[in-house]
Amino acid sequence: MRNRTRIVAASLVATLITACIQPEPIVVVVTATPTPEERVDGSLARNVASPTPSSGALPTSTPPPTDTPAPVRLALDAQSTVLGYWSDGTADVEVTATLRNEGALSLDRAQEVTATCVAGDDERRDCRGELNLSLLNGFAPASESFTLRLPMGATTITFDYGEDEPLTLEIEVPERILGVDRDLWECYADRPKGGVEIDGEIFAGCGGWEAPTVQKWLNDVPVKVWATGHPDYIAVLETVLTELSPILNLEFEWVGSEEEADFKAYVGVPRSRASDFGFDYDPELVHYWGFAGAAVNSSGEATSGDIVIWHADLTGFPSPMDEIRGITIHEALHALGPIAHRVPLGHSSRPLSVMEFAKRGAFIPRERQLFEINSHPLVQPGMSMDDVRELIVLTEELLDYPLTDSEAAPADPLDLILRAYVELERAGSASFHLSGGWTDRACNLRFGVRRGPIEFSIADFRLFGDNPALSYLNLRTGQFYIIYSRKDQEWTHWQLSPQGTWERVDHETIAEASSWWVWNGKLHAAIRSVLMDGSPEDITVDETADGDLRIHVSNVNIRDWDPGDALDLTLVMDTETLSIEGYTWELRKDPAANPNSCLVYKEMATDGRLGVDIDVPESIRSQLASSP
Repeated sequence: MRNRTRIVAASLVATLITACIQPEPIVVVVTATPTPEERVDGSLARNVASPTPSSGALPTSTPPPTDTPAPVRLALDAQSTVLGYWSDGTADVEVTATLRNEGALSLDRAQEVTATCVAGDDERRDCRGELNLSLLNGFAPASESFTLRLPMGATTITFDYGEDEPLTLEIEVPERILGVDRDLWECYADRPKGGVEIDGEIFAGCGGWEAPTVQKWLNDVPVKVWATGHPDYIAVLETVLTELSPILNLEFEWVGSEEEADFKAYVGVPRSRASDFGFDYDPELVHYWGFAGAAVNSSGEATSGDIVIWHADLTGFPSPMDEIRGITIHEALHALGPIAHRVPLGHSSRPLSVMEFAKRGAFIPRERQLFEINSHPLVQPGMSMDDVRELIVLTEELLDYPLTDSEAAPADPLDLILRAYVELERAGSASFHLSGGWTDRACNLRFGVRRGPIEFSIADFRLFGDNPALSYLNLRTGQFYIIYSRKDQEWTHWQLSPQGTWERVDHETIAEASSWWVWNGKLHAAIRSVLMDGSPEDITVDETADGDLRIHVSNVNIRDWDPGDALDLTLVMDTETLSIEGYTWELRKDPAANPNSCLVYKEMATDGRLGVDIDVPESIRSQLASSP
């Protein structure tokens, strides 16, 4: 059994530091007002009783006087207040020391107080506070404060103030989840009662959790796993659980029987055997590859879960094992998250999710951070969102916020692309001026050159699809609409006639007029493919002459394209809004797979605008509504 891996997210949880950190010793000096009784050498007589003078001859033995005043007796109190947290896991702590004299003799000079951090048995010289306190009239309490930078957890401060026994103060800096972006927190806490209904389907909130309180598996006990089914599917499950272990902060222990297991997996099993495993098979769900569930008790603790993944015919898929892996991750997260389907993009600003695009099974940084909030050891089952919020220190609340320019840039350029994707989906529509075409001469002669630019708009992005359901083209030769019907699952093409009416035409009519090509309008599909499969090593970020961001991605592989195709994609984004102002792509087809095909296609889009109005004309709507 391997040791549990605790999640430490760079943008979420700072490393716990066991030593006090204070770059410069803090010295606070309060100048004492000298009194006539102060000794010349500056020393202080403590705990010394002054003898009472006698007028007669000295006796051979003198009993101590009964009215001898008590000596100076000092008492020190200290309190601490956490002022705020730093991104490295430390916190500024204000320590206030209050000195008073409980004796009978006046303290007639400033008393030095030294505070020293102690970690274990070792004194830390780099964590000190020094001050001199003078008491009003030699008795009244005096207070001074100084600031120490301490790690989360317990630190012992020892105060030496002239008494035989120093004062010891243990300061507890509460552990917190540090550096959570506000939009990520709002996404995690978004839990609309009853879910959100979209196109007749119920979704959880932005984060994907349905309950108003935290639901999770306990982090401190292993989840016992048992699986049955096809060996290839079981091998994939083993790999998936290894990958999910640090994300969910769970340890998995494989057991030999179904009865012992907390988490049961039926993977690669035929649909015909559903009843053998205790499941009702619904023929209407034939298009689903699997399902999952988890049992959660009244305290929010997940106590058991199971997944079913049907054996599928993957003939013709470029990477069958990748398909199995994606489905396995998707179903495992349902049971181990435990999480539902999130509100789709276009309806919220949530991160892209493997819970919707499961066949790739790829996490992006911000989605991973959502799981890391829920799986953090400080977050306990049954907590309300208010309880969790008390554990969160937002990025903007850190003492080293705002960050410098170099620190503010995302460590992972995929995060920039995600933000551009979210802005595109949130707007729901976009307009560009397009120009380009095939670059080789033979293709230009055969298909014509799109000299452009043409006005091109896309909208109504299909849920779980690769195409916009609405495209609009405005050319010198005419205006066109391309519309996808979810009901009929087909495309229709429309042209504005010289008489001003919209008439249905075939695809070739638009292609001949505009050099329209099947990949035009798939900008969001290309970006999503980068998020799902892109590697930061293939992405470069620089700045244009106009001060915009230019992000270039090499070798993008878009789903449903020919396996040998490769796309280089460049996005031009506004620095502040991260909206897409333009893009360029170059598609290169595999010569071996396309011996008689055009091989290189280039396209440039400029003058990008988001949130444009491209409503379908009423005459087209009425014809669509009346079509059989």
